[in-house]
Amino acid sequence: MWFVNLAAVVVPFLGVGPAALFLWGRGFRWVDLGLLLGMYALTALGVTVGLHRLFAHRAFQASWPVQFALGVCGSMAVEGSLLYWVALHRRRHQHSDDAGDPHSPHTEGKGVLGTPAPSPG
Repeated sequence: MWFVNLAAVVVPFLGVGPAALFLWGRGFRWVDLGLLLGMYALTALGVTVGLHRLFAHRAFQASWPVQFALGVCGSMAVEGSLLYWVALHRRRHQHSDDAGDPHSPHTEGKGVLGTPAPSPG
């Protein structure tokens, strides 16, 4: 299933460049490029600073308007709701590379590139 995840991340980026060049001046302009890059930056900050550092790890404190803005920006990244993302990430750290780790490549037989999977426990 890792290839589906990789394709879902890579294929859209491979299509944006040619689509922008093909549609430049007719359906894609500087404003559209600015919006694309600006929204990408906002959602990236929302995930990395908001969902990850602020909500999952509680690495810093912020006022409620900042928390709200980071939560909204993180939620725009289409990675699930704020509560779901934080719970999944905390579970990830709690069960790193065990049977309960939702991100581990070692839970279904052989590990990455055929390396032996660690034994649970």
